[in-house]
Formats: sequence, C-alpha cells, structure tokens
Amino acid sequence: MSFKFPIKIYYADTDAMGLVYHANYLKFFDKARTELFNTIGISFEELKQDHTGFVVTHIDVQYKKAAQFEQSYEVSTKLVQCKKASLIFEQILSQDVDLYCQASIKIAYINLQTMKPIEIPVSIMQHLRKLEPHCGK
Repeated sequence: MSFKFPIKIYYADTDAMGLVYHANYLKFFDKARTELFNTIGISFEELKQDHTGFVVTHIDVQYKKAAQFEQSYEVSTKLVQCKKASLIFEQILSQDVDLYCQASIKIAYINLQTMKPIEIPVSIMQHLRKLEPHCGK
C-alpha cells in the first residue's frame, strides 16, 4: 500500500532562486510519514509517554528535478521493509507523472531514555500490518 500526502511549496521552502532548498525535501518526507503513522493508528504522543520513539538512522536520497514555489506536489510513502527494531520506507515527491525527489529512509525504534534500539512491540506491528501484511511475522 502506498500512502499519498499533498505538499504545496511556500516561499519559506525555497532558496534564493525560488527552488525548493534540498533539505526541505526531507521535511516533506517526514510530514508524510507522520501523517501515515497517524492514519494507521500509531500515536507519537503515546510513544513518547512510553519513552519510546522512531528516529531516522539512514537516508539515501536522489534529487531528480527542482520543485518550485507555489506548485503542488504529492509524496507517496511505502513501507518496504519491516524488521524487529527498524523500518525502511521508500518515498517519492512527484507531480502527475514527473518525479522530483525519491528517498529510501530507515527508521529505528528506540528507548528514549537509553537512546538504544529496542524491538517494535506487537501492538505497533499490528498497525504496521495495514501497510505490509508480513510485518512482525
């Protein structure tokens, strides 16, 4: 399943040339992943109360075309790998059939007190199975 999230480019997202600043693509991808988690029932507030959370551990990003001020785009997010303590998402920023940026983003589930990876609980894996049926199996 691929989750779609709309993005509109504002002046603050751009550089002096009116093009999206390279780091802001990662912000767009982060917003889309957060909305995806909210949609499937994973609450970051509840994770924080349990002193756990997800953190980015690796990003492989490819910039294809420059997104521009006042244009609307879509971020597609797909869970492609689910391990005991980490997830890998493929994310794409596009407009119609044009690809602007794509990234493979690995996130780890950690204990926020020790800052070390821990196993993703069954309760969260059940939510992740809405995206990838083999998660946690």
